[in-house]
Amino acid sequence: MIVSEMYARELSIAEFKAWSQNLGHEKPMTTLTSYGKLSLEEQGRLVRNASQRTKSSDSPLTRRDIEDILTQRGL
Repeated sequence: MIVSEMYARELSIAEFKAWSQNLGHEKPMTTLTSYGKLSLEEQGRLVRNASQRTKSSDSPLTRRDIEDILTQRGL
């Protein structure tokens, strides 16, 4: 439920990390892989929305964006 709320709030990376640490996770990937499951409906909505917009600095990050950034940073 908390992770669903994290997604709904479209947190920045720093905010996501802070919330993840509040859950007791050392690494945000733990939050994403253990509790970050999306329903099929939500997954479809995110994919459709992403295909309808171009990425800009003020666009909300998707789960995949966050995973890519965390992987690049070794987190």
